[in-house]
Amino acid sequence: MRIKRSRYSIIKISILRQNGGYEMDNNYDEVEYQVDNQEMEKPSVSNIRAYIMMVFGMLSWPLVFYMLSEQFRISRSIDYKELLTNPQATPMVSYGALYYVATGLFWLMVVAGLVLWGVEIYKIHNSGRKVVGIVLFYLLPNPVYFIWRAHVFDKKKLVEIIYVVISAILILCLITYYIINYIPIYQQIMSASGM
Repeated sequence: MRIKRSRYSIIKISILRQNGGYEMDNNYDEVEYQVDNQEMEKPSVSNIRAYIMMVFGMLSWPLVFYMLSEQFRISRSIDYKELLTNPQATPMVSYGALYYVATGLFWLMVVAGLVLWGVEIYKIHNSGRKVVGIVLFYLLPNPVYFIWRAHVFDKKKLVEIIYVVISAILILCLITYYIINYIPIYQQIMSASGM
């Protein structure tokens, strides 16, 4: 016999029947109750905050590359030979106004992302789910958090997977960019020190 799954589940509860304190041979009665499955399910959590955090993550990458390029530009302009011979000399470092705007926007997005994450933790906790895993995964590499979140809430993962792939490519580009730009500065420092 095949049972058709519906909105309601039948729960059978065995109740011990006693007759005057003595147990009888057939001492269990089965009572059926209907339970609404929709009441047992935990409320859904919106993806809006997660998508906004992903947008903030993607918008922060150009700012990171720009700030890093400005720092390398300043590092290449320093005369390391003079710094090594005269310890009291301080290099004149002047970042442009755009650097400070980019830095401010970057930290503003970081703070906004943390606030959204806090609101998400609050909403998830109020929906009756455990938040320990979500906290741990957010503290680990951030892109992984979105895939794990979609897995926990049984959501479609296409947007999250695309975000993780793009983030991984950008992280590799950042590492390559850092290495390529740091090598001339390292050589400049080594030649100034006489090595």
